[in-house]
Amino acid sequence: MTLKQAQALLHQHGLTVTESMTTPKRAHKPPRPVWLVSGRLDPFRALLYDLGGRTRYSGRNTFSFWDDPTIDIAEGIEEQGEATLEAQVALKDERSAERAERYSQRAQTKRQQRDQAYHRSHAAVAGIEPGQPVLVGHHSETHHRRALERSHRAMGQSVQADRAATRLSEKAAGSQAQVQKRQSKAYLGNRLRDAEAKKRQAERDLAQFPDHPTYLLNLQDAEAAIAHWSQELDSAGVLTPDDMAKGDFIRFIGRWYEVVRVNPKSVTITRWLDIEGWTYRVPYSEIQAHKPKAEAKAEAQTEGEGPPQG
Repeated sequence: MTLKQAQALLHQHGLTVTESMTTPKRAHKPPRPVWLVSGRLDPFRALLYDLGGRTRYSGRNTFSFWDDPTIDIAEGIEEQGEATLEAQVALKDERSAERAERYSQRAQTKRQQRDQAYHRSHAAVAGIEPGQPVLVGHHSETHHRRALERSHRAMGQSVQADRAATRLSEKAAGSQAQVQKRQSKAYLGNRLRDAEAKKRQAERDLAQFPDHPTYLLNLQDAEAAIAHWSQELDSAGVLTPDDMAKGDFIRFIGRWYEVVRVNPKSVTITRWLDIEGWTYRVPYSEIQAHKPKAEAKAEAQTEGEGPPQG
């Protein structure tokens, strides 16, 4: 495959490779060539990672390579094709899990370094009685001061290692939480709304520039995303307008609210922020629980006036 053929194939799939130069932060370090891949990246992220692409310095919307990857990417696309949205989500979960594992291992190493430094700190002054002052002019003065310095230095290293272990553990927990977040109904609903907005934008673009290849790809991706996230929401058991009626109660952000209007994509609740007359629209994917009007009324009669409790 020639370079021109590879460039044509990448253009067909919405990818662009641009040659650039690095901007070194150190004055003595010379710039070097770098190739940036941008455009429609999501269906090809696994391929770009496998080819050695990195996003650390260029952001998630650009992959960087030290050598021109045009032909390698084109050959990979011909061999593997485009990744489905299911595969793209699985790749995100896999990389989040790998990142959490790396952070956990580094945190464990830091905890070991913390414990070792702590023991060194105590061992440095093991032969000195607690509270023993430095005897100025005594033959033990030099040894005593050096022992205190070693103990202080080791304790500082222990504290620094402990702080690093805490930061790494928090990062590991954050990466694990990302996987759980991507399984929540609220996340699925947000992705569906994003896909619907992208479809509307693509349709507006095509109305202005008919048969534009980039906008056709955007429309294709948006329609595939809508189908995927709609199916995921159905599997998650998200409520629909058929499940709701005016006067029902829903639980949202830990509180119960009365439904005053049922909309195609949301319900309108009253007493938002506990202010009389204020309303708010809650997407179906963000409803935490639901009680029909009859059930809520029965509970109110049993427990006293007011909305459902708990």
